Amino acid sequence: MRFTFEDAAVSVDMQGYESDVLAAHDVEGTSTSPAPRDLFTLRESPALDADDKARFHTMVAKLAYLAKRTRPDILTAISFLSTRVQEPNKSDADKLAKVMKYLKHSGTRSIKLTKRYDHPVAYVDASYGVHSDYRSHTGIVITLGEGPIFVSYFVFI
Repeated sequence: MRFTFEDAAVSVDMQGYESDVLAAHDVEGTSTSPAPRDLFTLRESPALDADDKARFHTMVAKLAYLAKRTRPDILTAISFLSTRVQEPNKSDADKLAKVMKYLKHSGTRSIKLTKRYDHPVAYVDASYGVHSDYRSHTGIVITLGEGPIFVSYFVFI
C-alpha cells in the first residue's frame, strides 16, 4: 500500500499489488464495468476443473483483499463471486474475467481521504431476495468527508 500525504488529505493506492495481479493473469481486453448485468444470475455451465477452480478461488481472494482496501468499485462483483468459490463454473470464471478486464481498463485508482465532518456519515443500500436462493444483500459505506473509511457488503439468508 502506498500513502501520499498532501495538505489536509491522504491518498492510498495499491499500484504495485494491482500490477502484479494483472501481470500474473494475462488479461486480454478491457471493460468499462466491473460486473455484467447478470452478475447475480446463476447459469448452467460446465464446472471448472481442479486447477481452474483453485485459480478462481485464489484470484477472488486476491481481489477481495484489494476491494476492501482501495478498490471498493469492485466489491459487489467480488463479494458475489466469493459465494461461488466452492463450486465455480465457466459462467463464474467469465464474470471474474470481466472484473479483471475492468481493472485493466480503469488503471490504478487511489482513495483520497479528507475530513469534512466531525462525525461519521453512513450510506446504506439493500436488495431483498434477488438471488436465485432468495437471499438478500446490502452494502454500507462510512466516511468522514471525501473517501470511504469503511466499506462492506453482506449477503443475508
